[in-house]
Amino acid sequence: IPPEGEIPTEDALKTPRDVQLLLNSCYDVVRSAKFLGGKIRNLADLMGDDRDGAALSGNWLSYFSHNTGIFNQETRDMWSEPYIMIYRCNVLLENMDLVADLSADQKARTAAEAKFLRAVGHFELVRMFAQPYGYTTDNSHVGIPLRIKASQEALERATVGAVYAQVLSDLEDAKNVLPASNG
Repeated sequence: IPPEGEIPTEDALKTPRDVQLLLNSCYDVVRSAKFLGGKIRNLADLMGDDRDGAALSGNWLSYFSHNTGIFNQETRDMWSEPYIMIYRCNVLLENMDLVADLSADQKARTAAEAKFLRAVGHFELVRMFAQPYGYTTDNSHVGIPLRIKASQEALERATVGAVYAQVLSDLEDAKNVLPASNG
């Protein structure tokens, strides 16, 4: 019995259109209100020192007072949404070669966009969930799980230095391929 509401892995990426749709779904996550479309700006602003939090309550007050936990919906969204996008980017990077009709230029552009988006996800996660770059002289303090493969296995937190190195590597790879204008 075929599963309802799911696409089996072997059927998910067969055509160049499938590849583009999966890439588009990564952009859907990055621009959603739960990630860069709003939530991250709001939470970063709440944690800044230029707000008067007297009128805040609930989850927003917990961020303002730097006293939030995993049971806060905003925290769960800020943790899960980037990792959803990163997972999809990794699926693309690992499976594009299965699409026979995908040209070399399409593969290169899609891989560059996926690496760019993966870098953005890791960067925003490490900024929100780790001490800042430079907190230790060698950046060996714990950061976030670094996901560079399409896997859902539990990973230990990588160092902040390792996360930034991967972000820079992904951005350099993307910079060398992406056009100046990408629509």
